[in-house]
Amino acid sequence: MTQITIDDLINESKRLVENHLTTLEWNVLNKLKHNNVGKNNAVGMERLAQQFNVSERDLRKIIKRLRQYQEVIISSCNKGYYIPLECEQQTANKMLLNRALSSID
Repeated sequence: MTQITIDDLINESKRLVENHLTTLEWNVLNKLKHNNVGKNNAVGMERLAQQFNVSERDLRKIIKRLRQYQEVIISSCNKGYYIPLECEQQTANKMLLNRALSSID
């Protein structure tokens, strides 16, 4: 029998609430909310993935789920991911709409 560690529990991603977010997804969202508000504070994908010990591919999946299940805008630019300021939201919404429309093709 092997011993279960905290990392094992986090990696198993137990559901916390009804909206189907995992602990890891909540942690990524909280990190963005507290440290990456505004385009000037964007965090690169590689750095964010390293902070949570996930692959960049898994991080993209996490961001996709956060965009799907949360009422918060997570935008991206050449510098990385961020939560837009109120004055940046219109541009961020246009970008997300264009991304959604291009995925339909």
